[in-house]
Amino acid sequence: MENNNHTNIEEINLLDYLNIFWKSKKLILTIVFIVTTTVTILSLIMPKTFRSKAVLMPPINEDSGILGNLTSLPLGNLFSSSAGDETSRIIAILNSRTVMESIVSQLNLIDEYKADHMEHAVQLLRGMVTFEITDEGTIIIISDAITGWISQEENEIDARNLSMQMTNRFILELDKVNKSLNTKQAKFSREFIESRYYQNIEDLTLAEDNYRKFLEDNDMIILEEQAKVAINAAAEIKEQIIQDEVQLGVLSNSLNQDHPEIIRLKDEIDELELQLDNMEIGSNSLEDYNKDLFPALSKVPDLGINLKRFERDIEIQNTIFAFLTQQYEEAKIKEARDTPTIQVLDEANYPEKRDKPKRKLLVIGGFMLSLFFSMILSVFLERIK
Repeated sequence: MENNNHTNIEEINLLDYLNIFWKSKKLILTIVFIVTTTVTILSLIMPKTFRSKAVLMPPINEDSGILGNLTSLPLGNLFSSSAGDETSRIIAILNSRTVMESIVSQLNLIDEYKADHMEHAVQLLRGMVTFEITDEGTIIIISDAITGWISQEENEIDARNLSMQMTNRFILELDKVNKSLNTKQAKFSREFIESRYYQNIEDLTLAEDNYRKFLEDNDMIILEEQAKVAINAAAEIKEQIIQDEVQLGVLSNSLNQDHPEIIRLKDEIDELELQLDNMEIGSNSLEDYNKDLFPALSKVPDLGINLKRFERDIEIQNTIFAFLTQQYEEAKIKEARDTPTIQVLDEANYPEKRDKPKRKLLVIGGFMLSLFFSMILSVFLERIK
């Protein structure tokens, strides 16, 4: 029973409101007409905004220098820069004061915006441009140009051209500044690599000189072959000593110790042992003979280690030399390169249609708001009565 009463009350209230709206139809129509007409007129005479867009490809990191080669090594990613960093760098250049002031000067925007000074013009320009990064990583440059109130066709053409020129100028200035920064960076890299390159030449020359001096001081040609010859010669001498000792033992049983043959064998054994000692420890005896043929056997291990160290130093310096030579040439090419650094996917378009105002939305919005406001006003006036 209560629900039925509540429904009846709502129906009565709705009918009352409809009755109020019908009684106030002239007021409602008048307000709606005035507001809608006013909004329509304003939308026709208010300043028009024309928008030009350009799409840039995400920059490609062409760092093929020392840091670029380090990325192939373990933990090399610590030295690499990602595409996101390059994109952020491009956005920073576009927003820089250098680029903004250059655009203001080239397009004479101080007069165009009726600005008081450069700082004011730059501030106004920042409000007219937008830089966006899409999900695909591309960069969008958006430039707006606004006409005055009650603009003529010529004013609209000028605004269209200005918006397109602004977008194109931003692309040109971006490429110019980015190219300048890349050239400076390439110059610093080239100077660093150049200094390291010439230092490596000195280090390589020193390593080769030390290697040559080591060979000369030790009369070495090929250590492995010389050591092999020395071992064979020592083996032959040792074999001869053993033979002489056997023969001496046999003769000692039948001959006196003063016998010439026994004396000869003893002298020969002593001489052979002296030669063997010279070969092993490198004594001064028979020095010329020993040095001309092979190094002392006792020095072969140390000589081998030192020789390997000298060869290793030369090999390291040669590897560094080959690496730095390539990097040095690449750095010189990069420093002298004058190719465009920005890839334009979509050129700046000529805006045939205005971007603002949205006349349909303004008129519809004005109509709806005026209707709503007039209905509330009619109810309010009825309650006052």
